[in-house]
Amino acid sequence: MKYKCLSLVLFLVLSLQSIAQETTLTESVTQYLNINGTTEQYEHAVSSLLVMLKQQYASKNVPEEVWEELSKQKPTAINQIKAMLVSTYRTHFDQIEINDMIKFYKTPTGQQMIKDQTKLTQNDRDKMAFFYNSATGQKILQESDALNQSVSEISENWSRGLYKSMTSKLAEQGYDL
Repeated sequence: MKYKCLSLVLFLVLSLQSIAQETTLTESVTQYLNINGTTEQYEHAVSSLLVMLKQQYASKNVPEEVWEELSKQKPTAINQIKAMLVSTYRTHFDQIEINDMIKFYKTPTGQQMIKDQTKLTQNDRDKMAFFYNSATGQKILQESDALNQSVSEISENWSRGLYKSMTSKLAEQGYDL
C-alpha cells in the first residue's frame, strides 16, 4: 500500500512538472512572437482590416460607435492568432531553441533585422551569420519551409474568420453590403 501511494505521489509530481514545462514553452513562444515583430504585424493586420471595412461600408453610414465596438475585438483576435502560432512553433522548436531565438532577437542585431535588414552593418551581418550557423539557426533554416507553410495557412484562416466575424457583427446591426 505504501508503494502504491508513493508511486501515485511520484506520478503526480512528474505530471505537474511536465505541465509546468509546457506552460513555460508556451510562454516563451508567446514572448518570441512579441519580440520578433509577429504580434505587431497581426495588430497592423487587424487595423488594416478595419480601415478596409470602413471603406467598403462607407455608403452605409455606419456610426463611429459601431467601429469602436468592432475595434474592441482586436485583443481577442490577436490572442487567437498567437495561440494558433504558438501551437505551430511548439511542433517545430523546443524550449532551448525558442530561448536561443529570444536571446538573438533581443540583441541590437536581431532588432535591426526586424526593423530594416538593409541597414545591417557588417558587424551585424557577422553576428547574424554566427547565429544562423548555430544549431538553433540551422534548425530555423531547416524548418523554415514547413513553418512558413503552416503560418501561411493559419494566417489565411484567421484573417478569413476575422473578416466574417466583423461583417456578421455589422450585418447583425443592419449594415449589409
